[in-house]
Amino acid sequence: MSALPTEPVQTPGFGGPLAPPEALLQYDALLPAAAQRKSGMVERQAAHRRAMERHAARVELRGQALGLILALTAILGGLILIAAAQI
Repeated sequence: MSALPTEPVQTPGFGGPLAPPEALLQYDALLPAAAQRKSGMVERQAAHRRAMERHAARVELRGQALGLILALTAILGGLILIAAAQI
């Protein structure tokens, strides 16, 4: 059985939310203002992500505050019961 010849295959790609400038120019050639629409989409997505992260931080802080109140209430209640038992 003969070995099949193998040739490396390269597919264009990019990392990150925004394509390189050459690709954006090609987008504009196919659809006018496509690059502006793409960059607007990236900006809106980044703003949304930041808003979600701020919301998550507020929720986490609220949970920690409620946990502290619950713990202090339990400790205070225990101290009151101990003091009442010694009377």
